[in-house]
Order: sequence, then structure tokens, then C-alpha cells
Amino acid sequence: MAIKLNEGQIQQRRIAVDNRITELKQQLSEINQQLNSNNITQTQRKELNTQQRQLERELKDLRREKSLLPLLNKASTVEITFP
Repeated sequence: MAIKLNEGQIQQRRIAVDNRITELKQQLSEINQQLNSNNITQTQRKELNTQQRQLERELKDLRREKSLLPLLNKASTVEITFP
């Protein structure tokens, strides 16, 4: 399946990615503050660590996507394959 993206759509996606990256950084900061607190249980600590790993993976993926967005300007069509 081939999808054509115009410059405006690429720019919109770039903005959405930037906004989500900002949100993730804020959430990770809050989690770090909670993890540094002495007032959390072991169960809460495990849940926060799990959530932290998930957010870090998403952040890594978004950074990768953001780095690839400029390449879309050079391609006339983009083929996206879903498993």
C-alpha cells in the first residue's frame, strides 16, 4: 500500500511528534520524582519502573520517527506495510 504525504501533512506530523515528545519528557520527570520519593511501596515502584520503560521506548521510537521525517520530503510516495 502506498501513501502520499504532502509537505503540510509531514509538518503536521512533525508538530504532533514534538508535542508527544514534550509530554513524554514531562511524564518521565514526574515518574523520576516519584521513584526518588521514600513514600512509595515496592508494588508502586515496580509499576512506575514498568511505566518508565514503556515511555522510554515510545520516546525512542518518536525520536527515530522525527529523524526520518525529513526524508519524506524527498520521496514521492511512501510505502507502509503493516504486519
